[in-house]
Amino acid sequence: MALSVIRTSIANRLISISTDSENSGEVIETPLVFIGNNYYDISPLNIGKRERLDEGKLYAYGSKCKNLFCSLHVATLAFYNQLKLTKQFVHKPFTEATINCKSKRLAVAVDGEIHRLNTPLHYRMNHKALKVILPNSL
Repeated sequence: MALSVIRTSIANRLISISTDSENSGEVIETPLVFIGNNYYDISPLNIGKRERLDEGKLYAYGSKCKNLFCSLHVATLAFYNQLKLTKQFVHKPFTEATINCKSKRLAVAVDGEIHRLNTPLHYRMNHKALKVILPNSL
């Protein structure tokens, strides 16, 4: 993870995220963004855990850092579960978002596989679209 932060910061390519959240006029510029289904815990001992799967929101997590030192500072705070000490890390709930980049194609990790996708990228929550069927024994 630290190596990704360093590489991304050195490349210094910013992407813009505009969402339909409460602050709809706000555009976040970040070198790296994570989009997750429902709220993810980002504390080191619980990273990736979710309390709910039915909130009906997507979340964008990113850093506002524009240089390597800021990115390393945010990564260090994240490691010590102290992201509340900085305004450089943001997480926003949304149901729709657009990600723009100066590049026509952007490397995107989808379930661990890297794909090069055309920009702009559009994300939309389709709440309760997946039907889950449990066996009778549960």
